Amino acid sequence: MRRFLGCSLLLFGSLAQAQSADAPWYVGASLGLTRVSNLYRLGGDAAANDDTVRSATLLAGVQARLGRQRWKLDANLSQNKYQRNSQLGYNGHSVSASWDWASGSRLSGQLLAGSERTLAPFNPGNVAISTEKNIERNDRARAYARYGLYGLWAVDGGLTLNRRDFSIALYDRFEYTQRSADLGLRYQASAELSLRAATRQSRATYPRFGRVFGSTDFVEDRVRRKDLDLSADWTPSSAHQFALRLSRSTALHSVASAADYEGSSGSLNWSWVPTAKLLLQTRLWRDIGDDTREFASFFGTINSSNNRRYDGLRMQVVYQVSAKVSVQASVSEIRRDFVDEIGLQIRGNQDRTRAASLSARWAFDRNGMVSCQVAADRRTGSANEFSPPYRAHSSGCSLQYLLN
Repeated sequence: MRRFLGCSLLLFGSLAQAQSADAPWYVGASLGLTRVSNLYRLGGDAAANDDTVRSATLLAGVQARLGRQRWKLDANLSQNKYQRNSQLGYNGHSVSASWDWASGSRLSGQLLAGSERTLAPFNPGNVAISTEKNIERNDRARAYARYGLYGLWAVDGGLTLNRRDFSIALYDRFEYTQRSADLGLRYQASAELSLRAATRQSRATYPRFGRVFGSTDFVEDRVRRKDLDLSADWTPSSAHQFALRLSRSTALHSVASAADYEGSSGSLNWSWVPTAKLLLQTRLWRDIGDDTREFASFFGTINSSNNRRYDGLRMQVVYQVSAKVSVQASVSEIRRDFVDEIGLQIRGNQDRTRAASLSARWAFDRNGMVSCQVAADRRTGSANEFSPPYRAHSSGCSLQYLLN
């Protein structure tokens, strides 16, 4: 269900951005109705838990430019109600603010901050099964700066702060704070090719990773991570664009030592526009634990230090049928290798999640849009308490209208 709502919000966001690109403000609202077959992501022998979700969202944003400076604020407030599982109803929000700045001809940068409140995914695969309402909150801030050196060289870097918490005690061990800093040297080899080498240091703290035996006190897990990144952005033609990152990564845990990792990680993104109406995108990645670089959007999704390694592949096709109608299809697969350490007992597991979706969008006028989507996902792996196999599908439609 959250995957469907997330895709819907991406569609909403793309329309809002298109409409507000030159407008100083926008306000609007959206209504959505989603039918979910397996709300709690339970195994095949579980009792039926299908439901219908109704969502109402208010959206607003403002922006301003002053010379080379730009300020922007976007926010939405949502109310979500469940027909059969009324206890899951919740109010969510997403707020983000940014400042793009420049000083002189060499120095520029960006400041970002945001907060998100939503319903956490049920049974993500690394914690005991629960059907209890669980509200997840993510806060993030980042400061980035770039300074142009002489010739084709530039130095850049940034600081990132992340925080995540949950409303139920079962997820205490996944609450964390993370600080990350990166510093890199960039070389503009040509108009089509940009190269960068950087070092990245991260520190994360899980303050409630476990409990002291026979006590109510918590055991804290601290994570020290180091990455050496090599990246390249290449645009060989107007139809192709590539983004590659290769990293040598090391992660050490103070308590969950079974999740320690040393090896390679990275990502590859390829965009191809074979015709004026067709866009194909492919993303391939490998990473470990909580990584500020691997967020699908400004905010991440639940994972944990238990994710020792995960590999992913996503392919997406967007076809612009007409000026007002577009169709989008996507497939993805994620394979995880994770461990869980409780006292002297270490448990490991591997699972694989496949997902597919098909959506259509109709912009019936400059300010309004209707979108519909069907989606399905399936997880396979060892049938244990951490990662039970399941199947689920969803379908629904949304209506949005903006004024600016």
